[in-house]
Amino acid sequence: MPALPGGGQARGDRYELTGIVDVISSVVVAANLNNPIVQLIQHLIAPVHNDYDLIVDYKAMRRPSSTEPLWQHQEWQVQTYAWLCQQVPQARPVGAGLLIYINELSPSGEDLKALKCEYNNNATDVLPTNGSQDYYALHNWQPGPGVALPQFTVAFRLARAIRVIDVSAPQVHNAVTQIDHVVGDIEDSALNEHNSGNIPNHWNACGSAQDCDACDFRHFCPSPASQRVPNPAPRQPPVAPG
Repeated sequence: MPALPGGGQARGDRYELTGIVDVISSVVVAANLNNPIVQLIQHLIAPVHNDYDLIVDYKAMRRPSSTEPLWQHQEWQVQTYAWLCQQVPQARPVGAGLLIYINELSPSGEDLKALKCEYNNNATDVLPTNGSQDYYALHNWQPGPGVALPQFTVAFRLARAIRVIDVSAPQVHNAVTQIDHVVGDIEDSALNEHNSGNIPNHWNACGSAQDCDACDFRHFCPSPASQRVPNPAPRQPPVAPG
C-alpha cells in the first residue's frame, strides 16, 4: 500500500487489482516478419527481444480522443498487465501491448461525428492522409437522417482499430506508480470520510459525463459532470450512517 497523501493510516498494507487480459500471444519475430501486426509493432516500438509475448486487450468502443484521460488510463492498464506478467518466474519477456478498438472496424454515425470533431481539433493520433480516399470520405460526409455512412479503406480502419502500447521498463514503472497514486488518493478520501462522516467534501468529483451516466449516485450527486464548475463551494451533505 502506498503512503497516504495526508499521512494517515490506510485500511490495509496491500491492495489488489482485478481484471482480465483478453489474449496473451507469443511471437517469434524472425518467423513472422511478413505479419502486418508484427511489422506495425516493430515500426512503432522495435522491441529488443527476438521473441516475446504480446498482451492484447479488446475494447468494445471507438478509439478515444488522445486528449481524454481515458486515453492515458487504458495505456496504464496494459502496462500494468505487462508488469504483472513480468513478476511470474521464468516468464517470457513482454514485447508490446495491443489495444483493439472494435468499433473502429465498423464505425457508427456517432463515432464519425466524434472523429470529425477530433480532426478539427487535432485531438486524435490516427487521421486520414490529406487528399486520400479516406480523407474525402470523412470530409464529404454530412450527418443527417438517411445519409449513408462513408466507407473507409481496410488499412485506415485497421490503423484506427489497433493501438500499440510501449511496455518498456520506464513506461511500465510510470504506470504502476500512477496506479499507486490513485490508490493512495482513494484511501485518503475514505479515511477522511470515515473520520468526518461527510461524503462529498472528501471525494474529488472527477468523472466524465459517460461515468456519470453509469453511476448509481447520479440522481443525487452534488457535482455531476454536466454541472461541474472549478473550485465549487463546499456543500453540506447528509451524514453517513454509523
